[in-house]
Amino acid sequence: MPYNADAFMAGFERGMRGKDWRQRPYPGPLDLLMNLDKTYVETPGLRLLSDELVAATVERETTINPAYLAISMGPQEGKSSLVARAYPLWLLMRDPDLRLMVISYDDQSSVRWGRSMKQALSAHSGAHPLNGMNVNLSLRHGSEAVNNLEIDGYKGGLVCVSLKGGITGKPADVIILDDVVKDRQTARSKAFKELWKDQWQTAITSRLSAESLVVMDHTRWTEDDPIGQQLTENGDRWRYVNVPAIVESRPVGPGETPVPVSDPLGRQEGEWLISARGRTPEQWRRKRADVGEADFWALYQGSPYPASGGLFKKNTFRFWKATGDPWHIEMPGRSAPEVDLGNCMRFMTVDLAASLRTSADWTVAAVWAIAMSGELLMLDLRREQVDPTDHWDKVVAPLYSYWQCPIYVEATQHGYDLVYTAAREGALIEKLEADTDKFTRAVPASRRMGQGQILFPPAAHWFADFQQEVLGFPTASHDDQVDVLAYAHRVRGAIWVPQPDATQSQAIREAALPPTAAPDPAFGWPAADIGSAPL
Repeated sequence: MPYNADAFMAGFERGMRGKDWRQRPYPGPLDLLMNLDKTYVETPGLRLLSDELVAATVERETTINPAYLAISMGPQEGKSSLVARAYPLWLLMRDPDLRLMVISYDDQSSVRWGRSMKQALSAHSGAHPLNGMNVNLSLRHGSEAVNNLEIDGYKGGLVCVSLKGGITGKPADVIILDDVVKDRQTARSKAFKELWKDQWQTAITSRLSAESLVVMDHTRWTEDDPIGQQLTENGDRWRYVNVPAIVESRPVGPGETPVPVSDPLGRQEGEWLISARGRTPEQWRRKRADVGEADFWALYQGSPYPASGGLFKKNTFRFWKATGDPWHIEMPGRSAPEVDLGNCMRFMTVDLAASLRTSADWTVAAVWAIAMSGELLMLDLRREQVDPTDHWDKVVAPLYSYWQCPIYVEATQHGYDLVYTAAREGALIEKLEADTDKFTRAVPASRRMGQGQILFPPAAHWFADFQQEVLGFPTASHDDQVDVLAYAHRVRGAIWVPQPDATQSQAIREAALPPTAAPDPAFGWPAADIGSAPL
């Protein structure tokens, strides 16, 4: 018996009584898919989604203003093949007069489903259909373009278009919005949000009649993505079915109560999804560790990472240990000798503020070192609201005079006075390209912290403020300190090369600059008054 059996059977029987259907060999699109491609297997998640598609279809055929259907399930679990490959063909086999439209993020994504439909109609029709499976449909002569397929002898067909353009003026009985969100950066882009809203209001809804059905599936990158936006503004029109990889409470911001995640499959807390790829619970856990919590919740839980914060977790902050020599530290759990900071690759990341307004961001500079084993070590930080002409003297110079290391600054900020002043002082200035939004830049650093690969000072008067801002990201009032952390992780990935053994190479030793003075507690660690007012 399929999942959601009562709703499925009631709707299905109503539909069967209401019309003499042309073909009934496959109860649902999943059954058709497994006959089209013998490599596809039935899982509880796919069966549930197939049943939901059938129920939505029957409702469209038997009622006015049917509920639209939104779906989310982890990637590589057969969701898109079910929704955008098998479902359109199943619909046309059921009623070849249907006018269908598949809309994806770009042309490349959309036309692959048209190509798949064309191949299926070619292989499974005629006197000798592939594997004896005959869909009893063929393309009208002259309509073989993969983005516009017409069924011979009927009014129906399939149009495949991009969300970014080309949504035709033809009416549609069923519109399938498959993966209209390309990635996290796209989802958070203001331009994409405007594009989606404009296309939905002007191009998509104008193709629909009172009997039309809309089916949408995509990765839930943000709470205001297309699914989220529709659920917020038109929630009474939509049914949303999310199949999470594991049943567990959703994380939230500091001090908030975790939100339990409901499971349409009826699984128990902690139970993993039976995977179409055959993943074991251990492989699921490894996948979770590999992608990090933020991406895991978006990709595999169907739940955008909480906008109230929570990207960084307090229990992922790991600390190095100070020794009697301020230039030698220890890393917990390591039997290796002390880390000599004088022989480490060191660098500074800087985020500049452009004004001194009360609401302006802070200017932040942070110093980092890379251990031979690859860990990123935070050494020092300076944070102030200063006039742009004082960036060097009041923020960067106090750190540079002691740590003597290259300085990384966003390329867009290279016109600031800091860069020219630093160059006159002999400092090496490197460019950072801000090619993504702040949240996207921060995710890899969050993942690395979760793996215990970023370590922080054991005692610094600025650390409490730094940690508070990081834990509150992305909704905290300021995010400048998160930016220097995110950029530090990027720099580490670009310049660190694993050594063949645990010994520093002679070339690195010779290139490293020696310490120039005793550390100044006013600027960095080893001040013991952690939690005191930041600079």
